[in-house]
Amino acid sequence: MNQDTIAIIDMGSTENSTLARMIWGMGVYSEIQPHDITGEQLKALTKLRGIILNGGENRIVNGQAVMPSAAVMNIGLPILAIGCDDLPAAHQAGIREEAVRDHARSFEFPVIIRAVHTVDAMTATIAHPEWAVLDKITRRIVHEVKGVNRVCYDLTPKPTGTIEWE
Repeated sequence: MNQDTIAIIDMGSTENSTLARMIWGMGVYSEIQPHDITGEQLKALTKLRGIILNGGENRIVNGQAVMPSAAVMNIGLPILAIGCDDLPAAHQAGIREEAVRDHARSFEFPVIIRAVHTVDAMTATIAHPEWAVLDKITRRIVHEVKGVNRVCYDLTPKPTGTIEWE
């Protein structure tokens, strides 16, 4: 096979097949893999270009959240975590921002948001949400998402930036 691949790692979702069909509908091959896949097994997939950690209602087993291995998280590919709120991607990449929280210095994680207009995902223009909307999103994220202290808005069109943030 000579097609790019996205690995969907089943982290407890009941919607893995639906997600796979949506990705296939965009012309990208995807494979559903078990939560305990190793980094070596992932590296063996042909033309792997990204990983989706697809969490959901079945992510808690015996009181513990199913987590990917460190080898999977450090494979060096873009990772999108869905339904894995306790697994911030910036944390896994080691990116921390300095801020002040509760009158003390803190080192927490940034979130980068981006809104684009696209028809084919080959080109994209930047959307221009109202500042009030961005302000509300920012306030909710920094106050409701544990471990996040900064929100950035990405203004990069495609080209030069890709649709996915790498």
